[in-house]
Amino acid sequence: MKRILVVDDDPATRALVAEVLQALDYEVQSACNGAEALAKIRSAPPDLMLVDLRLPVMNGRQLLAACRADRVCAAIPVIVLSAASSEACALAREYRAPLVAKPFDIAPLLATVQELEDSERRPALRS
Repeated sequence: MKRILVVDDDPATRALVAEVLQALDYEVQSACNGAEALAKIRSAPPDLMLVDLRLPVMNGRQLLAACRADRVCAAIPVIVLSAASSEACALAREYRAPLVAKPFDIAPLLATVQELEDSERRPALRS
């Protein structure tokens, strides 16, 4: 079973995504900010992270930068969850991560998760 970390400050989004992924036999952890996510990554690295960019305490950009600097975390594939702004698109390109625009339908998000799981191409945070 793949472990997925959902990082989003909106409790409803975290709960919905976690519920759907768990129904598909994924083990899901969640975090409401980047600092909490980093602590969870360091204690039990997930196989995939879904990261919102607008987070309190440590935002998504800061979280991804911290992960890029960490050998274990840098190997974890990421899906960026954010409004499709030019900043979000640029960040997704920088980290070679798919962008799922918010608000999102669950089907495209699940398709992106499945594509990353099935693919040999595993986007890493290393530059």
